[in-house]
Amino acid sequence: LPKIGDVLITTEAPLGEIASVDNEKIALAQRIIKLRGKKGRLENRYLKYYLLSKEFQKEIKIDATGSTVEGIKGSRLKKKIITFPKLIEEQITISNILSKQDHLIQKEEQYLEKLKKLKAGLMEDLLTGKVRVNMEN
Repeated sequence: LPKIGDVLITTEAPLGEIASVDNEKIALAQRIIKLRGKKGRLENRYLKYYLLSKEFQKEIKIDATGSTVEGIKGSRLKKKIITFPKLIEEQITISNILSKQDHLIQKEEQYLEKLKKLKAGLMEDLLTGKVRVNMEN
């Protein structure tokens, strides 16, 4: 059963999407594999970021099969080698750094969405004549 912090990976449609379990009351569907680092050896957040890396994503695409929809068998996925620092503290530090970057990116994306909405409203007002531009200066 999934536990909070477990890592999920899709094996098809789309291949290689990664997520962390944040609620234990979920049901896993086909084409989703749950992974969990060994306590004291592999930290789950580090595992998540490793699976998101370009190198790992490229690696699973190499073994993917299918012409219309790419996919990888769970048995092949589980044979993939995951490299990680031996010290769990180093894994945690790396995960914390990447997590902070994710948080900053999320804040920037939210800000960008607000700007897009502001622009859309401004365009609506300016282009429909609801707001007129003073051209006398």
